Amino acid sequence: MGGGKRSARKSAALEEIGSLRGKRRADIVKCAFAVMVVIVVIAGKPLLESMGVIPAGSMVTAAALFLTAVVLAVFAGSASTDYAKSGRRIDELCAKHAITKEDIRAYERL
Repeated sequence: MGGGKRSARKSAALEEIGSLRGKRRADIVKCAFAVMVVIVVIAGKPLLESMGVIPAGSMVTAAALFLTAVVLAVFAGSASTDYAKSGRRIDELCAKHAITKEDIRAYERL
């Protein structure tokens, strides 16, 4: 009787771990996206200035670039914090329910 309850808890923990792993993948994508956009914006500014699309040395452009960088840094920081929290929760669930990486892989194959 106790074994069935434990199995149900372990199954619920494995389901939560699967969900958390999905969130972690999404958080990695968010961080990569933010870094990519920052690189494009920083590299694109001189290109747009040289083409004459935006005025060179414009304070408005510099302010927009700074604001964009700050917003993307907050976005990436939030995603990386969520990534770490999900990892800690996965570790807690594995320790509490004696779940191994092989258990997780077997559950994900189902």
